[in-house]
Amino acid sequence: MKFAMILPALAILAPLSPAAAQVSGRLPEVRSFIVTCDCDTAAKRGRIIAAVRRQGGTLLYEYKMLGGLAVTAPKRGRVATFERRLRRIPGVIAVRPDGVSQTTTQTS
Repeated sequence: MKFAMILPALAILAPLSPAAAQVSGRLPEVRSFIVTCDCDTAAKRGRIIAAVRRQGGTLLYEYKMLGGLAVTAPKRGRVATFERRLRRIPGVIAVRPDGVSQTTTQTS
């Protein structure tokens, strides 16, 4: 009886999963980014955070020990434009889409 209730729910939710998007070839748009920066002091970090906010972005997290930030793009506007603007902020070293990553233990 439990399976009779679960199976229809899975059939409805499966097309909405990230795995389904990968299979269909359409990946969901990434709206959050990891920004690596020269922000080893509070003043440098503050300038970069202020610049992100001026671009309409939102600070999610500060990686103080690693020299980075997690930020999201504004709800309106093109994400690609926001990403390009992040890269132009003085002190920004790299901008990468946020997401799940895995390491491998294989050796060549």
